[in-house]
Amino acid sequence: MKKNILTLVVLFIGITSIMAQDKVPNLQDLIGAKGSSAESAMENRGYTHVNTNKSGSDAYSNWWHETGKKCITVHVTNGRVKSAVFTMPADCKRNHTSGSHTSTGNVPNLQDLIGAKGSSAE
Repeated sequence: MKKNILTLVVLFIGITSIMAQDKVPNLQDLIGAKGSSAESAMENRGYTHVNTNKSGSDAYSNWWHETGKKCITVHVTNGRVKSAVFTMPADCKRNHTSGSHTSTGNVPNLQDLIGAKGSSAE
């Protein structure tokens, strides 16, 4: 039983990852471009930079397109764009359904529920 559940979880994660890694069609012309040039081009196309994570000579930048409600990750290696793929809205700090910002802080109107028992929080 546990093996079947684990298999389903791994399969679900794999499918989700594959679906989220589709190439961004309108950015494929940036492949091979200098990272700084690609950044300007993306801003001109309506993308907003969210964050960048670096690993050695690689950088992974997440960008949000408000109109399309899409998050993408641009991979730059040795100063050149290697790929631009769709990723999950959470990578751009957005929630999946509305595209609105997710908060890492406390939600003010729920502060009075902190520490309450589950049965009394309803």
